[in-house]
Amino acid sequence: MFMFGHKFIHPGQLDEIASTFRASGDSVALALGCFDLFHVGCIRFLQDAAMHGRLIAGVYEDADVTDIRGPGRPILPLEQRLVMCAAFECVAAVTPVTVQGLARTIEAAAPDFLVVGSDQEDLCRNIGVDAETSRSCRVVAMGGRWETCSEWVVQKVQGRV
Repeated sequence: MFMFGHKFIHPGQLDEIASTFRASGDSVALALGCFDLFHVGCIRFLQDAAMHGRLIAGVYEDADVTDIRGPGRPILPLEQRLVMCAAFECVAAVTPVTVQGLARTIEAAAPDFLVVGSDQEDLCRNIGVDAETSRSCRVVAMGGRWETCSEWVVQKVQGRV
């Protein structure tokens, strides 16, 4: 695979890797995202998420990115997005995730902190996990400025902003 292959975690191994992190005395942070076009907002998101614990980056499958971001997305396929996330030192592990399996992913990882972009709060709320009601983990929603989101990058390249 790639030089970061040791960071790739099958979704069925999430409970095992999270337990390993906890056994080392670390908190576990699970950050969810599309990570379709890497830009400064993605970098800040991952670095800030890692401040909450050993970071597992959950990267949405291609079909879910299309549903979340719209037609023509993702621009980069899942495998490339996983590699880009794994390349960051602040990321301890990466795993593919699906919107349909989101509740199972969260249950398996049992994160101390669930970190989502402000545009992902509704997805979490739809499965019953949000900052107000979560008992199992602390939900942290991070949002950036318009100029630090992938949609702005796409529109910039297309000459629409």
